Amino acid sequence: MKKNIQILSIVILLNSFLIPKTFSQEESLRKFGIGISLFSLNDLTQNIGNGGYANTIYFPININDKFRLEPEIGFMVYSGHSFSSISLGFFKLQNTKNVLLKYGIRVGTTSEQQFQFSPTIGAEYFLSSQFSLGAEAQLKILNYHSETYFLTTTSASVRFYF
Repeated sequence: MKKNIQILSIVILLNSFLIPKTFSQEESLRKFGIGISLFSLNDLTQNIGNGGYANTIYFPININDKFRLEPEIGFMVYSGHSFSSISLGFFKLQNTKNVLLKYGIRVGTTSEQQFQFSPTIGAEYFLSSQFSLGAEAQLKILNYHSETYFLTTTSASVRFYF
């Protein structure tokens, strides 16, 4: 009997974390947050064997339920060289139940003096009013030494809201 109660308690606890709950828009759009990229598809496909990786820290600021500013700081190591970037995202938001869609642009610069402009689309799935899993795709347009480069990036992330 005691073992059954323990198993039932574990199932109830896991249920509260694994099965998302429906909540109001006000709950899902808290004002500030912090997030980190888990990985980028580029990391998995291009940098295997080269010791490369990239991480990004996000700071979402929901101005209202329709608009977000999102500063970000990025770090990358590839073939023994390290790079950093800083940018600011401007996003239009569309909120439906536990899913937040965002689309807009990111503008910024890198430690290699590259200017970047990135049309971006993404989504966040809220597991609770404070925690989301997200995915994002960007078309990065880089200007470096008067040359223009086009890159695509995709990433998965987690965000925690206050």
